[in-house]
Order: sequence, then C-alpha cells, then structure tokens
Amino acid sequence: YVDRKLVFANQAFLRQVGATSLDQVMGTDSTDFIHPDDRDRALARRDGMVNNNQPIAPVEVKRLRLDGSVYYGEVAATLLVWEGKPAAQVVCRDITERKQVEETLLFAKEEAELHNRAKSEFLAGMSHELRTPLNAIIGFSEILNKEALGPIGSTQYREYAGDIHASGQHLLALINDVLDISKIEAGGIDLEEQAVDLAGAIESCVTMVKERATAREVSLIT
Repeated sequence: YVDRKLVFANQAFLRQVGATSLDQVMGTDSTDFIHPDDRDRALARRDGMVNNNQPIAPVEVKRLRLDGSVYYGEVAATLLVWEGKPAAQVVCRDITERKQVEETLLFAKEEAELHNRAKSEFLAGMSHELRTPLNAIIGFSEILNKEALGPIGSTQYREYAGDIHASGQHLLALINDVLDISKIEAGGIDLEEQAVDLAGAIESCVTMVKERATAREVSLIT
C-alpha cells in the first residue's frame, strides 16, 4: 500500500474498469481509477486506514474506467499481507445504476417541487387580482341592498343586489381559502389550535354544496 500499485485484480474488477486482461492493470496506480473529484478524499481515507490500522467502511466513490468513462463504486478496504509485504485489499461494487436511479428520483422531486411552487405563486397572484374587483362588487352591492343612497325603486332589484352581495362574499371566502392553501404549502402559516363550532362548520359546508347535490339527486344527511 506504500506505492499504491495494483498487484492483483479479479475478473469482476477487470470487467468493472473495462480491462480484458490482468496485464492491463497490473502495476498501475490505484488512484488512476478514482475520479479527480474524489481523489483527495480517497487518499485521506487511505492514509487514515494505514495510520490507524482501521478498515475503510463502505463509501461511495466516483471512479474512472480505463477508457476515461465515469462510474460510481461502493468501496471498502482493509489491511493485509500480500506475499510477505503490507498491502490493502480493496473491494469495489459498481453502483452506477443505483446512483442513476437516485439522481432521476431527485430530479423528479425537484421538478415536482418547482411546479408546485409555480402553482402556488400563480394561485396567490390570481387570487389577489380577483379580490380587487370582487371587493368593489361586494361594496356596491351592499350599498344597493341597503339603499344607502336612496330607494332603487323595485324590491326585486334590492333582492338581486342582496344575492350579488351574498355570492360575492361566498366567492371572496373561496379566494381567501385558496390564498390560505398557498400560504400553507409555502410554510407561511403557523398552526393555531382553537375550539371550533363543529355543527356550524358542517352546516356551512352543507349550505355550499346542497344545491349541486340536489341537482345530482345526492342526499345529504347530517
């Protein structure tokens, strides 16, 4: 292990590095098969093994084949005596396929998170854009319903104004819910536990969906 020269390699290692015979690797520097990105760390682990007489536990290493192509190996090593001289036995398992799967999953995860953030930002922006005209609708319909500036002539118009106001309030509540969901997904809302009027909440939910349920002949039982 002093000069790091290879004195033996099995067929599995030859296949791993793309060698067709033992002569192609005999006497080569073992660090030649380690990618420059990981070479310093690998040498530090080797020195630690030699100085402390402790084996190297399996660790992922970026490696090189004879043709210069990159692969990933899970490497472990231990000290021994080879033909009367101190040496190191290194076992390397090719984990390239596993690493590729991990990178694919990581990329998919990052893409999903990116799309989710984009969706949340879109919903938040759209919700803010909708609230501006909606507040005007709610405000003016309330003025009409209360006849704050004088009578509007027809009772039916006042009822229509009340319906517009109620619908606007309902739509505003939905938009606020969308904003809250966007904030929750972004981690911008802290959980605050409090007592809830469960019966009132259920009644509110039923009120919102009962017309659609009736139209589809769905019975709601509470």
